Amino acid sequence: MTTLPLPTRDGVGPSCVGLTPGPWPTITDFLVARFPAISRETWAARMAAGTVVDEHGVPVTLDRAHEAPLRVYYYRSLPAEVRIPFDERILFQDDELVVADKPPFLPVTPTGKYVQESLLVRLKRALSLDDLAPLHRIDRGTSGLVLFSVRPATRGAYTTLFAERQVEKHYEAVVHWPPGASVPPVHRSRLADDAHFMRVKEVPGEPNSETHIVLRE
Repeated sequence: MTTLPLPTRDGVGPSCVGLTPGPWPTITDFLVARFPAISRETWAARMAAGTVVDEHGVPVTLDRAHEAPLRVYYYRSLPAEVRIPFDERILFQDDELVVADKPPFLPVTPTGKYVQESLLVRLKRALSLDDLAPLHRIDRGTSGLVLFSVRPATRGAYTTLFAERQVEKHYEAVVHWPPGASVPPVHRSRLADDAHFMRVKEVPGEPNSETHIVLRE
């Protein structure tokens, strides 16, 4: 397992950016150009606090010369988040796995304006498990069970189960169904990556997915 040069803070690990070759005299110049929304003064304050370091854990100073390739780690500064008013439940936990019941509207992992208000960060804080990682994801608006890996050393065995489709997922949805309409017991379609990150869409072609549909009264 690779140890990060900055520790987890409030359940969130440091962000990382790779320096690339270019005309920037200093690392600070690169960071200001790479992240125009973050001022030079903000980077200077972070560096003075020792929260900007290189991949070896060496603090980055304001005038340190730009060098590529090199990875720089830092903490993101985010505004206070409005708490999502739904709580997760831990249904199972041992040395290898955590199973949590995710409420609706809570993202599984940090995304956009949701960092502290994500299932992963909530669990990291509650369980003091910095290495916790989800083995799969469900949409923010979906409630349901999410399986987490506790130990990086054994994580690959579980991700392989998902990759080889040895894990079944069952979804339930509340929908309006016209009276007398027939229900196809199986829906087959071809799914492909969408332009939106972590989303797929149906496209023409040979099916690569299969959904079994059962109506419940």
